[in-house]
Amino acid sequence: MSESFGFEDYVGRKPWMLSHGYRQRVAIAEALVGDPDLLILDEPTTGLDPSSMIRIRDELLKMNKDRGMTILVSSHNLHLLERTADYYIFLARGTVVASGTLGELSEKFGREGSVVVETEGLSPEVEARLNGEFGAVVRCKDGIVTVTSGPGMLTKVFSLFRADRVLAITRKELYEGLRNFRFPLVLGVVAILSILSGLGGAQYVTFLQNQNAFGPIGAASPAIDYGALFGLTESRGLSLADLAILYSPVISILLSADLMSKERDSRTMVKLISKPITRSEILIGKSLALVSVLVAVGVVSPLISFASLQASLGGTVQGEDLSRLGVFTLVYILYLLVWGMIGLFYSNLFKKPITSYLVSILTFLVFSLLWANITSVVANSAATSVAQLESEQYMFRMLSITYIFSEVALFVLNPHYLGVNGGQYTFDWFKTTTFVGSLSSVWIDIVILAGSFVVLWVLNYKMFGRMNITPQG
Repeated sequence: MSESFGFEDYVGRKPWMLSHGYRQRVAIAEALVGDPDLLILDEPTTGLDPSSMIRIRDELLKMNKDRGMTILVSSHNLHLLERTADYYIFLARGTVVASGTLGELSEKFGREGSVVVETEGLSPEVEARLNGEFGAVVRCKDGIVTVTSGPGMLTKVFSLFRADRVLAITRKELYEGLRNFRFPLVLGVVAILSILSGLGGAQYVTFLQNQNAFGPIGAASPAIDYGALFGLTESRGLSLADLAILYSPVISILLSADLMSKERDSRTMVKLISKPITRSEILIGKSLALVSVLVAVGVVSPLISFASLQASLGGTVQGEDLSRLGVFTLVYILYLLVWGMIGLFYSNLFKKPITSYLVSILTFLVFSLLWANITSVVANSAATSVAQLESEQYMFRMLSITYIFSEVALFVLNPHYLGVNGGQYTFDWFKTTTFVGSLSSVWIDIVILAGSFVVLWVLNYKMFGRMNITPQG
């Protein structure tokens, strides 16, 4: 037994005098002394070097073949198990999420990708076989070989190299990057690009309606608007609809940041929904998301922003108004970006969402004072004669832009979004009730705005809040 596991030179020593790797070998040998019918091993390769892993693997395979011993191994070392086990069971939080033979799992979950092999050299024969059997050697430089091929390639590639010449073998999936979304980048780009034009125009219109306010009492300051509602400051005629427009991106960013934080913190190994997410679904989903963003930014938002400005000025738009709107919108980009960063920071800082929201709102109230001063400097030469714009007219437009942002953001975050949850039903409900609300009362519009966020949040929290949805084939 000592010769089989390579510690014959240490026979007679106390186990505690041996290194961790040798203690592992001794423990496995001790378990085999009684020639058991069933051997259960928990992380047997922990602390072992690559050569020791291969030696133990070969010895276990020999005992399984010669003695008919059943071996149950619990391990995270899939490289070892790939050439050892006959049947695989994957657990996530105590639940079996996938099982089957290597062939069954490869057929179901295998994806095109690449294997990176670090060796001490590559012989012409091996390179020829790699080119002939696996398609192409993408890179072969300084002992680093990258092979691109289809499912089941890891075992085949490993068999081409001598074990004592292989330094490391890792697999890089073609769509591995989709598992680690750049959440702050995705949120910032989608949020800013899809709503900055429309909301920028609404902010500018709001300022034009209240041209007599400057400094910290600027019409664009949500903090002062709240004060006006509660009688703490002089009211300038702003309605709840104005506040809903001002806060719609804030609510969106907070809820999206919370959802993304939950998805990113999830460590689910494999998640099976109705079917695995295929490569075509990923490509189509990402393409549709990109098209949606381009349409929202390039067509919808500028038109809505221009229409709002035109309506507020009584149908006449001067070049000076457009240039001032452009500067105002650029400042609004900074406003949304900073607020988005604040929302993301606090969503990851606290465990309880309500704590994140409260602290974020307090921070935002302070930050909005700075925003009020910036906007007053940018737009302090507003036109002196401005027609009052009815709340219902631009509330409907802002609701549409906010809904586009919510759908696109959730779509980008989860390529399987439209195929899994009730997004289409939400859209149908929103579309019908919004037209009703726009014809009746601004209060209905406010209820619709809040309701749409609640529905989206509940749907996605229930289905994706504690899951890490990843492409599976």
